Amino acid sequence: MGRNQHMRQSLHLVFASLSAALIAPPVYSQVTTLEEIVVTARKREENLQEVPVSISVISDSLIDEAGIIEPRDFFEMTPGVDFDTNGDRNNATPAVRGIQAKATATTRQKVMSFIDGLPLVGAQGTMQFTGIERVEVFRGPQSAAFGRSTFAGAINYVTRDPGDVFEGDLRVSTSDLGRNYVQLELGGPINDTFGYTLDVNVDEYDGPDEWVSTEGFDVGGTSTEYISGKLSFAPNDSFDGEVRVMSMRTDDDMTLRYYIDGDEWARCTNFASPNRMGTRWIDGTFDCDPSPPSGGIPTNIDTAAPFRGTPDELLASTYRIDPTVANTRDRIQGEFNFHHDAGDLQFLTFFSEETYLRWADGDRSDAPLVIANGMVMGMSVNHMADPTDIEEKMIEVRWLSPDDERLRWTVGASYYDYDFLTLVWAQYGAIVDGIVDQFPPAQQPQPLVIISEMSENTAVFGNISYDLTERTTVSLEGRYQSEDMTNVNQVTGEAFTNTTTSFVPRLAINHSMDNGVNLYGQISRGINPAGVIPAARSPRVERAHEQVYGLGWIEWELDSVLFYEQEEIINLELGLKAGLADNRVQLSAAIYAMDWEHYNQAYTLNWNVDTLARDRGEMSPGILSGLGPGDYRLRAQLDLGAANVQGLESEIAWFVDDNWELRGSFTLQGTEYETFCDPDAVQQIGLTPTHTVANDPGVLFNCVDAVGNEFNRQPNIAYNASATYRGSVGSSGWDWVGRLDWRVVGEQWLDNANLMALPETQTLNASVNFRNDNWDLRVWSRNLTDNDTPRIVQSGTDYNQRPANQNFHVLPRDPRELGVTLSYSF
Repeated sequence: MGRNQHMRQSLHLVFASLSAALIAPPVYSQVTTLEEIVVTARKREENLQEVPVSISVISDSLIDEAGIIEPRDFFEMTPGVDFDTNGDRNNATPAVRGIQAKATATTRQKVMSFIDGLPLVGAQGTMQFTGIERVEVFRGPQSAAFGRSTFAGAINYVTRDPGDVFEGDLRVSTSDLGRNYVQLELGGPINDTFGYTLDVNVDEYDGPDEWVSTEGFDVGGTSTEYISGKLSFAPNDSFDGEVRVMSMRTDDDMTLRYYIDGDEWARCTNFASPNRMGTRWIDGTFDCDPSPPSGGIPTNIDTAAPFRGTPDELLASTYRIDPTVANTRDRIQGEFNFHHDAGDLQFLTFFSEETYLRWADGDRSDAPLVIANGMVMGMSVNHMADPTDIEEKMIEVRWLSPDDERLRWTVGASYYDYDFLTLVWAQYGAIVDGIVDQFPPAQQPQPLVIISEMSENTAVFGNISYDLTERTTVSLEGRYQSEDMTNVNQVTGEAFTNTTTSFVPRLAINHSMDNGVNLYGQISRGINPAGVIPAARSPRVERAHEQVYGLGWIEWELDSVLFYEQEEIINLELGLKAGLADNRVQLSAAIYAMDWEHYNQAYTLNWNVDTLARDRGEMSPGILSGLGPGDYRLRAQLDLGAANVQGLESEIAWFVDDNWELRGSFTLQGTEYETFCDPDAVQQIGLTPTHTVANDPGVLFNCVDAVGNEFNRQPNIAYNASATYRGSVGSSGWDWVGRLDWRVVGEQWLDNANLMALPETQTLNASVNFRNDNWDLRVWSRNLTDNDTPRIVQSGTDYNQRPANQNFHVLPRDPRELGVTLSYSF
């Protein structure tokens, strides 16, 4: 059955189910009900069922019962969202409704995270759940409410507040894969005016024994130290507020990626390139054995070892690595509320500093460094480091009308400022060891990629809701913002400023029916800011480009990729939210269509003079003296065209009786490129290009027309179901809870040419809790069926083979894990 036909049949099934829900009478009379959920999707507290936005909420009790440990866990429970770490937590790329950034730079994501409504630009994968009361996931453009970088959606982590009495929770956990943690949560009143919370978490994860390099160090493991505290105060009925501080340190192992066995690659590939000898692919479903190499994952971190005592030792040492993925984040934020009869005046502010570093063996091989005549030869050693510094600060003021009026409104203004600097180095050893000045100026190491952004975003915003009748409400939100984005070339010091002004609205209507069903419709606009690629003005890149441009082999200029445009998306959405059976059943569903213009993604432009000469059948003049192959490429943010996404997402929670609780979610989405020419189809698969640099004026890279194709790494269908049973252990005063979570993710393309697909994956998690008023013992298993389908499959040059050859490298799925957690509440 074709994927589109499968989608149509699934849509019919879902619509039939929803139609039944619309006419279902409230026939149950049990006492167990689901609690009313309050969210802050529109800058004020509102009932989830009445907000005309597609939202999922993960509560703290669900976080505990489902065993959510990391952001990926709750993404897998939530419809319409996906999450890839790309091998480490600093490299997280969340996706909503099929829209995901290809760039790993945290400023260029399509989905933004927030803490208590204030933005978090830095690494998303390091977010901790200690002290979190709930997670709100907003699907679709949220630019009208939350501003920049909420192009496809937003995630809001809401922290817990102090209770009226002192309370604490201490838990320890361990597993057979070395997942160990200790967590402490304290909180309560200090006096009649002040209260506090204190949350501490220390954890580590080793992974299986096979996650080790040939040089003896571990890969893929994680380690975290986290502490946060909140001071709340309410001296009188007219004023209250809170101040929260947070500090986090992570020190993870090197990024986990490895090439599969070369013989296995030859066996499982079935498509030979018509243009490139030795280039093979899979036409169909990926079914290669993803097992890690039996002798360890090949690495070569001490590149200078073979050159000890020789003149080339200094140059070789610049390519050494100290493998790590580390992150440091310190943050303080506050909220201050003044209450009046005419409404509430709110002030929110925060300041954050973050640094992170990924220093890894990017070629994933033990191939030696080759030096001849004082120059590095070839590309066999590709060691990369990306030291990053982020500073954020923001202030926002809101005035909210009373909640009980027929006309309700919010108006506000905000100022957001951040400095972001990432330099990607191949010779980071020279920077750490302080030996750059020992090289002649023309040969001194320079960053391969420069992402230097200083942004000032000012905005005024507001929303108005008006009850046309007791059942029907219309609302209009809008944000006018101006962003000055300044990018600095760290090599030359040259600065570029790009100013973007925009208005982003959202218009919605919702209607309540007699049987507890709320219907809504909305249209919204989302944007991602424009920017600059300052590395396009690096002298060595300019020299390399000038050589090839002067030969007439390319016809585009560097200035044509210096700036990139603002992305825009229009979202049309219809949905329903229902509290049925005396609120023992909560159901939500949304159907949407989104049109995406100026589809910006990160791509590497490559104008290697030797490669172009070969493609043209001419003699190469060779790489210029003092330059290397890395100077003939540029990582740029390119406007690749337009695309559209349509889909349906739904979820349900049902208290069947006092013992059973069932939950489930369902996602169905279709993606399509409207205009797009895919360079990877030529560079990786070896397909015949439909557009070439040599023959088509202005073309940036040889590429294959991908109009009508679907996005890669985004499944068309995904669903999960969970069943929880709660019962008593006789009259002992103890209860027990059993839970199963089943997750299915459909096939997803591994390339934009739509040739190779990752197969459908199914995972099962299980747990049993035994608990009383103070103690909770949880025995749990993740990936109970030990599914080994890789999370990510990509292609590259495998230098572990002699000679080097194309191969697939993978991010493996965590294997079956068994663990136990003990908690004591007081």
